[in-house]
Amino acid sequence: MKITLDIGKLLEAKAITQEEHDRLLELARKQSSRHVWGVLSLMGAIAIALGTVGLFPELAATVWEAVYFGLGSVFRALGRQGTHLVVFLALVSAGRALRSGFLVGLSCFVIAGFLGGTAGYTHASYFVSIQEPAVTTFVFSILAYAGLWISHRVSSSDERLAIIFSRTCLIFVNMGLWVGSLWGSRSPVGEIPEAVFAILWAVGLLGSAIWAGRVGRLWVVNTAITFGTIHFYTQFFERLGANPLSLLVGGVLLVTITVAARRYRRHLKEHSRVPK
Repeated sequence: MKITLDIGKLLEAKAITQEEHDRLLELARKQSSRHVWGVLSLMGAIAIALGTVGLFPELAATVWEAVYFGLGSVFRALGRQGTHLVVFLALVSAGRALRSGFLVGLSCFVIAGFLGGTAGYTHASYFVSIQEPAVTTFVFSILAYAGLWISHRVSSSDERLAIIFSRTCLIFVNMGLWVGSLWGSRSPVGEIPEAVFAILWAVGLLGSAIWAGRVGRLWVVNTAITFGTIHFYTQFFERLGANPLSLLVGGVLLVTITVAARRYRRHLKEHSRVPK
């Protein structure tokens, strides 16, 4: 479990000795160094692969064609559901074997794709599409809880991966509620109006922020604050529109929310050991 401690303040308050301060600082430097080298190695590998493709385009095209037709045959045999399952399991297995939080988090996008979601990019524009907000919210809520549950029952290295999976799922939960609050959803149980999503989202954000504050989950608190602000502004301008008065009121409320959120986070840091 990761915790956030201001060792400088602890040293000033004489809660730890100078030797303990130096030892903790050295441990933090070693972990940060390993993380930096891991990121640089990944970027280098990607650059090498791209450079090789650029230098030998014909060879790359031949390899890609063989892989494309080979995998295409396998995927056609598996079908859509089987393909998503195999890719999901492959990413999770590879992520666990390589201790890669990136691959584990990427597996959540495979689930979103299976549920009809997608993401894309055009010039200076990014977009996320969620076709089934209700189903997406429900499925990722279950998976987020499952990841958190598993994190309490595995080793420390696997705990980190489980938490990354849970956090990524939580982001998709909020994205599903966001889309649902704007357009509603046609779920297997019937049509769900936008207002239901908006209310559930507000209640969920408030509840998760309170829970996270009590148990010291600072990342969840920050996520709830971020999406809470998005939720507020989305509903605010959807109902009132963008005009000088609504902008003024929205700005005042944003400053108020920011001040309250900063005080709340400061209170958490000062009164508890906060897992990230």
